[in-house]
Amino acid sequence: MANVNVMSGSTSIDREDCQFTWTIKNINYKDLKEGESLESPIFSAACDKKFYFRLIAEKIQSNTTDIPVSIKSLYLCTKNILNEIRCDYRIIINVDGRFKTQTSDTIKILDADTTYKIKDSDMSSGYFWYENITKIVCNLTLSRGNSTVYMDSKSIAYHNKDTIPKIKFDWAFLDIELSDVKLRTASGEEIPAHRLILAAASPVFKAMFTHDMIENKNQLVDMADVSHETAVEMLRYIYTGSVANNETSLTLNLLAAADKYQLQDLKNKCEQQLSSNLSTKNVYEMLNIANMYSAKNLKKEAVDLVKRNINSSLDYDEISNMLLGTTLSVSK
Repeated sequence: MANVNVMSGSTSIDREDCQFTWTIKNINYKDLKEGESLESPIFSAACDKKFYFRLIAEKIQSNTTDIPVSIKSLYLCTKNILNEIRCDYRIIINVDGRFKTQTSDTIKILDADTTYKIKDSDMSSGYFWYENITKIVCNLTLSRGNSTVYMDSKSIAYHNKDTIPKIKFDWAFLDIELSDVKLRTASGEEIPAHRLILAAASPVFKAMFTHDMIENKNQLVDMADVSHETAVEMLRYIYTGSVANNETSLTLNLLAAADKYQLQDLKNKCEQQLSSNLSTKNVYEMLNIANMYSAKNLKKEAVDLVKRNINSSLDYDEISNMLLGTTLSVSK
């Protein structure tokens, strides 16, 4: 039998989108004196980065005469933004329900409170007239440039053609017929099972059923630290070789049960599933879990992910010890 490790990965840049529409009506723009302004309500993205518009009356030198020209300038303003962030904007101006103009650009926001000039408008442009209803539609895409890396790793086993197939016990899964033992889970619910099948899969169960132990005498295994859902999925794998629920929370519980009852194939499957969902956001948690249950494959995948993102000159044991020490100190 040969094992081939098939891997794939993806990288995504964090981003948040928001749209805000500012409607201006019943405003006599001629009454705005130089330096005076209108302000929109404050709006924000999900990351709580706050923005607002200011329409400011200004005067600029005319290109054709020496007489200053009154204009209205539209500014996009930031409020209390503490960290550097990239902002891609697209702003559309509609007047009386009709498209008038649009503009787009990318800006890098460095300071907490900053203004960025978006558009100038004189009387001839018709954007801001008393009898008009002007709508300014703003689309923002914000990003701090942080990347999240996901890894998917699968180990595929190629078997010799002459390999004898395993006997299937699908029909006996959760079937009380011919069952000779019950598993009592944390909720107190009991699940029917078969000692021979459990013993064949797990050396821990085999020891229970072949020695003078209370589980053998009472035909009851008390699994007080295993939830009913976890026990069902553990038995499903023992009887059918498959797992029906791949949710991370259940997979973590299943990994703990597989480690306790020495179900190595199930443990490998759990590690593979958790490795496929590894990201820079959960790698510390997964590394702690890998250490707790001696999950070597998961540990290697987690450390490899960290190595690719910090310093490839360190070996994975050094990085593992460093991260575990950091995580443990934080938890204290």
